[in-house]
Amino acid sequence: MKHLFVPYEIALQLKEKGFNEDCFGCYYKDKTFAYHPDSDVYVDAPLYQQVIDWFREKEIRIFEVPAKFKDSWLLANSDKGFMSLDEAIKEALNFKTMNKDSYSYQAGQEAAKKEKQNTGSL
Repeated sequence: MKHLFVPYEIALQLKEKGFNEDCFGCYYKDKTFAYHPDSDVYVDAPLYQQVIDWFREKEIRIFEVPAKFKDSWLLANSDKGFMSLDEAIKEALNFKTMNKDSYSYQAGQEAAKKEKQNTGSL
């Protein structure tokens, strides 16, 4: 069942971005995975579905597209396709709006537009 949980690196990035949901799994400082976290937990290990739901709450959509010989994971907020769900999650975590205070993709687009206007780039 370990394959249902995000890997250590993604779990750590999620924690840095403010993910704070109850999880059935965890990673310890030595990066070992365990079920039923205890007090020595370094970072929670969410299920992939928890991460997809968390992004959806932040108006970032990750979904699978059945496609033969093509990228099968898409971000609705991006024009990129990805070969794996891990790649799509990492890209979503890199969105400029992914910080603890502002998660809205639309708000990020508006902020980027204003920034371009202020710098004369438009």
